[in-house]
Amino acid sequence: MTRQPMRIVPWSEDFIQALAKHLVNRGSDFEHVRIVFPHNRPARHLRAALAESKGLKRPCLLPRMSPLDEFLHELRRELAPRPLLRAGQLDRIGVLHGIVRALALADGPLSTLCGTAGAFFPWGARLVRLLEEMAGQNIRPAAIHNLEGEVTPWAEALLARLDRIGEAYGAELDQRGWTTPGLDAQWLCQHSAEAAAALGGETVIFAGLHALSGAEEPLLRALWEGGAEFFWHSDPALAQEGDTAWPAREHKRWLRRWGAAAVLEQAPSPGEGQIRRFYEGYDLHSQLSVLERELAALPDTERTAVVLPDPGALVPVMHHLPPVETNISMGYPLERSALAQLVETILVLRENAMPGPDGALRYAWRDLVALVRHPLLRMLRVETDAGPQTPLKGAYVAWERHIRAGGPYQAPGQWLLAYDDQDCSAPESEIRALHAEVLAACFDNFLNLETLRQAGLALDALCGLLRRRGGDTWRRNLIDAECLVRLWRSVVPELTGSILADEPYGLDIVLMMTRHLVKAERVSFEPEPLAGLQVLGMLETRLLGFSRLFILDATEDKLPGASAPDPLLPEPLRQALGLPGRRERDNVAAHTFFRLLMGAQEVSIFYQAGVRPGALEGKSERSRYVEQLLWELEQQRGEQVKPLPLADDEAPLRSVSFPVRPIQSRSRDIPLTPALRARLAERLQHKGITPSGLELWLTCPKKAFLAQALGLRRMEEVADDGDRARFGELVHRVLKEFLAPHVGRPIDGTTVDAETLFKSFEQALSQEAFAQQMPFDVRTVLLAAGRERLRLFLDKLPKTTVLALEHPVLTPLSVPGIDGADSTMRLHGRIDRVDERDGRRLVLDYKTGGVKEGGAEGWLDPEAFTAMGDCLPGSPEAEALFLRLAQLGLDVQLPAYMHMLEADGAGPAANAAWVELKSDGSERLFFAKDVDETTRATVIQTRVPQLLRFVLGHVFAARVLPALRGRHCEYCDFKGPCGA
Repeated sequence: MTRQPMRIVPWSEDFIQALAKHLVNRGSDFEHVRIVFPHNRPARHLRAALAESKGLKRPCLLPRMSPLDEFLHELRRELAPRPLLRAGQLDRIGVLHGIVRALALADGPLSTLCGTAGAFFPWGARLVRLLEEMAGQNIRPAAIHNLEGEVTPWAEALLARLDRIGEAYGAELDQRGWTTPGLDAQWLCQHSAEAAAALGGETVIFAGLHALSGAEEPLLRALWEGGAEFFWHSDPALAQEGDTAWPAREHKRWLRRWGAAAVLEQAPSPGEGQIRRFYEGYDLHSQLSVLERELAALPDTERTAVVLPDPGALVPVMHHLPPVETNISMGYPLERSALAQLVETILVLRENAMPGPDGALRYAWRDLVALVRHPLLRMLRVETDAGPQTPLKGAYVAWERHIRAGGPYQAPGQWLLAYDDQDCSAPESEIRALHAEVLAACFDNFLNLETLRQAGLALDALCGLLRRRGGDTWRRNLIDAECLVRLWRSVVPELTGSILADEPYGLDIVLMMTRHLVKAERVSFEPEPLAGLQVLGMLETRLLGFSRLFILDATEDKLPGASAPDPLLPEPLRQALGLPGRRERDNVAAHTFFRLLMGAQEVSIFYQAGVRPGALEGKSERSRYVEQLLWELEQQRGEQVKPLPLADDEAPLRSVSFPVRPIQSRSRDIPLTPALRARLAERLQHKGITPSGLELWLTCPKKAFLAQALGLRRMEEVADDGDRARFGELVHRVLKEFLAPHVGRPIDGTTVDAETLFKSFEQALSQEAFAQQMPFDVRTVLLAAGRERLRLFLDKLPKTTVLALEHPVLTPLSVPGIDGADSTMRLHGRIDRVDERDGRRLVLDYKTGGVKEGGAEGWLDPEAFTAMGDCLPGSPEAEALFLRLAQLGLDVQLPAYMHMLEADGAGPAANAAWVELKSDGSERLFFAKDVDETTRATVIQTRVPQLLRFVLGHVFAARVLPALRGRHCEYCDFKGPCGA
C-alpha cells in the first residue's frame, strides 16, 4: 500500500475544523474509519464540528474515536491469544515484592535490604513506574552495576538486579493473565505486522501526535506503511522546506526517520498581528485580580481559554471567573480536594490515637477539632417534612467547645450530643442516628486497620455516608462530586481488589499505602459545554484552538516544569538505560505551549516575580518560553522591555501592585456609650469588685471592660504542656490543707513534716485530670519541679504563727456613680494567708507566677494622690493621671487586702509580702523596712480607698476605655481581636 504523506495543519489554523473538513470531503461513509487522538478531549470537539458541518450527508455513522492508550489496549485485546486484565498499581507492587523477596533468599545483597512491606512499598512504587516506562519505550531491563556512593543502598541493590527483576516481573504478570499500558505497547511493537494486518480493512487516522515512545514508533510506522494517515498540527515550514521553528523539530526528525513527505492540508491564512500582554504579579492572587478585570472587560467569552499550568490553582481561579457558562477540562489532583482532606484528617486521627486506661482508644484533641470542623461533615442532613436540615452544623460547634475544654486525649463517645432545638426541628432520634453514622464512619470503621481491604471498606462506608446524607450538595458542588466518585470507584476497588488486600500489614503500612493511592489519583473534568469560556490544564489544550488565551503562573517551575528527584533512578542514569530525559520532556512541553500560542489572536500571560515562601526561599523565575517571547518583542521594538505600572494600557509588560496602607499604630479604643456605661455599672454593682479586678482596670481598661462588663472569656482550650492556672490552684489548695492543722501555733520550716507536704502534693496532682492526660515526661518534670519548689518554700519559712488561711474579706466602697452621685460597691476578696510575727499581722499572697515590678513605690508618691482630689472624673486631667498611674505598675492587691483586713475589724496589718513559689519560695515584703509606720498607715487607710475611688470614678465617666500596651498584651485573652 502507498505510504501516505504527513498532512500538516498549520498551527495558526483550527486543527479540529481542518480535520472535520477533510472527513466530510471523503464522504459520509465512516463505518470503517478510526481516528486516534493523544487524549479524549479533541474527540468531543470533532463530533461537534461534524454535527455542525453542512456538507455531511445525514444520517450517517460517525467514525470511531479513541485516545492512543485506549486504541492500543483494544488492539492488544483483539490480537492477544487470551483475554488479559490490566493490573492495578497495588497488584504490581505486590508482585514485585514477592519477586524481590525471592531474589533476596537466593542472593546475599538483597537479603538485608528486603525488609518489611512498609520499607519496600515506596521503592516498589518507583520500581513499578520504572518498569512500566521501560516497557513503554520497548527497552529490556538491564542491570546497572558499580553504583556505590551514587545512589542509596536500596536503589543500588535493585538496579544491580534490574534485569532479573524485570524478567521475573513480566513472567509473573503473564502467568496471572495481567497486563499494563506499557506492556500492551511493547507487545504490539513486537507484533506490529499482525497489528497492521488486523487493521487492513480500516482507515486509521492518527491525529495530532507529536512525540512517540520507543514501543509506539515501530507499531505506528508499520501501520503507516500499511496505509494509516497522520495529521499533525505543527509548523507549516515542515511542508515548505523552510526553517522549522524549534518546538516543531521533533516532527522534522520524525519525517527524517521515516523517510516521509509532508504536505499542507490547508494553506495558512494571512492573519493580523497577535496581541500579547504580559503581567508580572507578586503572587497568584495578584495575577487573579488582573485576570478578573480582563475577563470582565471582554465583549463575550467565545473561544476564550484560561490555561493553568498548575492544576492546584483551579479553585482560586473559579472564584474570579465572570458569571458566564464555563467548562472545566483538566486533571485535578484528588489530594487537593476537600474530600481528600477529610480522609487525611481521619487517618491522622487514627494514627495519633492512644489507648486509655480502659483500653479504648483516645484521640488527640487537635485532631478531633479538625474533624468536627470539616465542612463535609457539617453539611450532612436529615430529611424532614419541612425540608432537609443540617443539625450537625450547630451541634458540632458545641462539640468543639467540649473538646477544647477537655483533656489532650478524648473519646468521642463521651460527648453527649447537644444542639439547639430552635436551630433544628428534626426528630431527636434521627439526629442521633446521623451522629452515630458519623462516629461509625470516622472512628469505628478505622479502629482495626490491619489489611488494605479493611481500609478500602472503611473508605467505602465513608463514601456511602456522604452520598446518602449529602442531599443535593453533590449536584451543586460538582468538583467535590467528581472527587467523591473518583475515591469511590478508583481508590476503594484498588484497596479491596488487589492481591495485597488481605495481607496483615499493620496500621502504619496500611495508612501509608492508602495515602499513596489518594495522592496518585487525578480527577478528570470533561463536561459540556464545548463553547464559551474554557478552563484547562496545559496538556488538555493539545489540538484545541482559542482566539483569546489567558495563561496563569507561567514560571519556570511550571513551564516546562521540573520533575521531582527520583532516588531510584536519578536523571544521569536514565540515559544509561536508554530512557528519555529532561530534554525530551522539555521538547514536548515547548511544542504544547507554542502550538497553543500560534492559533490565538490575543494572548495574556501572567507570571509571578515575588518570593516563594518556605525553607528554600527564592525568587520565582518567569518561564523560558516567556523569556523567548519577550526577547522577540525586544527585537521588534529595538529596546529592552521593562515592567511598567498596571495603569499603562499601552505597555506590553505591566507590573501588578496594590496601594499599601500603613498598619494602625494602636488598637481601637472602646467608646463608652450610655448603654455600655449602664451595663458596666449594673455589672459591677451586682458582682462587686475584687482587688485583682481593680488592678486589671488600672492595667488595661479595655481588657477589664471586655472581661468584667461583657463577661467575655477566651475559648477554653487544652493546654498541652499543662494548665498553669489549675496548677496554681492546686498548689494553693495543697498548702492550705498542709498548714490547716498548724493554725494558731508557732511553726517554722524545721517543725513541719516536709514529706507529708510532698505526698499531699503528689496525691493531689495524680487526681487532677489535666495531669493524668499529660505525656509521661511532662508529668514527671512537673512533679519534680513542684517538689523542689515546695522544698524551697519550707526552707525559707521563718518562725511564724498562721492566724488564717483563705481568709474572706469584704468592705463597702463609696465611688462616684454614672450619674455623678456616690454609690456603694462591694470590695471583696480572699487572702491566702494571715500570719502573726512579733505581735504584728502580716498578709501573705502566694505567687506561682510573676510579681509586678512597681510594687509599693508608686504608693509612696504624694503628688499623684494629691492630684486625684484636684481633677474631675472623666476630665483630660483625670485621663492623663490615669495613664500615669498605669505606667507606675502599682500592685493593688496587697494594699487592698491590708485595707480590707483592717476595715473588716480583724485588726491592722503591719505589712504584706509575696511568697514567690515560682522561684526560691522566699518572701518579698511590700513595704520596705525603711518605710515608717505613719506612711504605711496613710497608704492603707487613706490612699487605697482614694485610688479605688479615683479609678472607678474615672472609668464610669471616661469618654473611651483605652487599650494600654505592655508586657501583659503577650498573655492577654483578647490579643487577637484587640490587635494590640
